[in-house]
Parts: sequence; structure tokens; C-alpha cells
Amino acid sequence: MAEATINNDQSSEKWTVEFSPESQVRHPIRLIKAICSDIWGGRSLAYRLFVRNLSGTYRQSFLGFLWILVPTIGQAASWTFLARQDVVRSEGIPGGSYVAFIAIGSILWQAFFDAVQAPLRLTLANQGLITKLSFPREALVLVAIGEVIFDFLIRFVAVTLVLTIVGFSWSPAMLYFPVFALGLILVGTGIGLLITPIGILYQDVGRTLTIIGPFWMLLTPVVYAAPASAAYQSWSWLNPPAAMLSAGRDLFVAGSTDMWMPALVWLAIAVPYLMLGLLWFRIAFRIFVERMAN
Repeated sequence: MAEATINNDQSSEKWTVEFSPESQVRHPIRLIKAICSDIWGGRSLAYRLFVRNLSGTYRQSFLGFLWILVPTIGQAASWTFLARQDVVRSEGIPGGSYVAFIAIGSILWQAFFDAVQAPLRLTLANQGLITKLSFPREALVLVAIGEVIFDFLIRFVAVTLVLTIVGFSWSPAMLYFPVFALGLILVGTGIGLLITPIGILYQDVGRTLTIIGPFWMLLTPVVYAAPASAAYQSWSWLNPPAAMLSAGRDLFVAGSTDMWMPALVWLAIAVPYLMLGLLWFRIAFRIFVERMAN
């Protein structure tokens, strides 16, 4: 126990500060309440950081927000070209619209992988703020989610406008699409939070994410329909984005999906998975703040 005193010309205040070596993990309910309280308390700061990052990213850019669309346009154009040249097969694509299939799959994958990278990227970008100021660190998580959702909405609006112009047919099942998209973002953020402390300690983590991204995408049914084999169905349970991406994309393009069960399971654990990431992020924060300061 320690005591501290503040003296000034008009008054003298005295308070007692208690220090305890007890781990936060011993009181998980109290820890979860503290995290939720800091998330709510950091919402205003998160909004300011979000606006600052947004304006800073595109302030000196000629194309501005159009850069958000570049990955989607590039993937849709390249895979559509390969399919028309019979380099890749497009059989089994629901709804018979390969362009819509690729475009929707691409924006869902981009949202998921952006969410995986965002916590580490924002933590590294705000090292000075973290080491010098005391503020709810969960505000950075809100900024990460906000940026990913913003980029996703820009891509989604652009894709839907193009599909409307080319006469794409809409169905009521598309109403499920935003739910699975949000689930992908929450699970991706949870994964990102779990690897952020390790990424602070070792720069190899960020570089590894960049390398494994394309391979992970190929293992996920982004540009092809999920095979019906038992082996691949088992893989869809283990690969976090596979089921939700397939279900959301199939419902948008074809109005039906065969991936309901694994997709709903992953959707159900999306928030608990994010909370697990927040708990690890909170517990490990002191360690990588010391690393940043050094």
C-alpha cells in the first residue's frame, strides 16, 4: 500500500492507492466488466482517432477512396479473365453469375483479412500515443473495427451498384449477408487481437501475415465454390472464414447455401471469440507497452 499527497496554495488532498500482485485472470468477471467499461468510455476517443486516420490516409491521394476498391477490382477482373480462358473452372458457381460470385467473395475475404491485420497495424502506428498517454486501450480495437467496416461498406456499395447496372437479380436471402459479413469481421478482429502481443515482440509476425495471406485465401472458397467432399467440409469447420464467407456469398448470389451449420456455429462464437481476443490483449498489454517504451 502506498500513499500520495498533493499540495497547492488553496487545499491539500490525500488519497490511498492500493497495489496488488494478484493476477487479473483470477477475477474474469471483473476483468470483462472493466473491458466493457473501457470500450464504452473510449468510444469518443475512438471516433476522433478514426476520423484522424481516415483524413490522414486519403488527404494527399488523387484517387482517394477509390484505392479501397482496387483489391476487389483486381481480383474480380483477373479471376473472371482466367475463367473465360478456361484456365480455372467455374462449374458449380451458384446463380450462374461468376462476376458477382468473385466480387462478393473478394470483399468478404478482404474484410476478414483486414480485420486480422488491423489490431497489430493500429497498435504499431500509435506507439507514441500508447507509451505517453493513459487512455482506454480498447479504443484502438474500436478504431480497427470501424476502419474495416468503413472499407467494407465502400466496396459493398460499389459492387452492388455495378451488379444493379448489369441486371443482377436480387433475392430476400440477401438480408442474411450483412450478418455473416459482421461475423467475419468480429472473428478476424479476435484473431488479430490474439496475435498482436506476439507481433509487438517479434516483427516476423506482421511479415508472416503478409506472406500467408494469399495462401490462406486459396485454402478458403473465395474464388471457387466449396467442394462437397467430406474432407473439405471438415476443413470448413476449422478454417474460421470458410463457412461464413461461403454462406454469406452463396445467399447473396444464389439465395441458398449448403453451409448453414458450420456458418451458424462460427457466427454464434464470433462475439465470444472477440472477447477472448480482448482478454488476451488486455492481459498482455503491460508487457508490450514496456517493449514499445524501450
